[in-house]
Amino acid sequence: MNNDPPTNFGARKLRKLLLWIIATIFLLAVILVTFIVGTYVWIFYQAGKEADFVLKVADEGFKKAKTTIDPEKLRAWALEEISKRNTNTNFFMSNSEIPANIVNLYSDSPEDVSVKKYNDPDQSYVEICWGGGFFHWMIDIGSTNYIETTGATNTYTTVEWVPGIYYSREDTRHPFK
Repeated sequence: MNNDPPTNFGARKLRKLLLWIIATIFLLAVILVTFIVGTYVWIFYQAGKEADFVLKVADEGFKKAKTTIDPEKLRAWALEEISKRNTNTNFFMSNSEIPANIVNLYSDSPEDVSVKKYNDPDQSYVEICWGGGFFHWMIDIGSTNYIETTGATNTYTTVEWVPGIYYSREDTRHPFK
């Protein structure tokens, strides 16, 4: 009689196979998570680069406006447009109604130009807005007593060009520091 205990070679092979399956699943999970995290980081890195580029384009256009556009002629045009409108209305303008030097300030024409006229003439203004999607920048033109309030929010930065004319953009970093 043989005193050796019986061996179960099939159970050992099954255990080894299960360990290989678990190791393979774990390795695939690590690769998948690495791919997802890497893609996520890359997308946000690219979005950050794009946002910085758009910020630069917006700010460069405003710098160009300051050197090529007479703010008092721009104000005269805006006040004339405001005077044509009824009180307490928002009126949207076409690009043909806007001075050419404003329309051509950026490679894209303004997305939206509106006249905001209120009972208080000092708070009436013309807003010229560029951008789209998740980023906008604008020039607001009112009387010398107009005070821009967009900059009071946490998502906009506003710079006074001259009294009553402001440049604002959706970003809290100061554009010229």
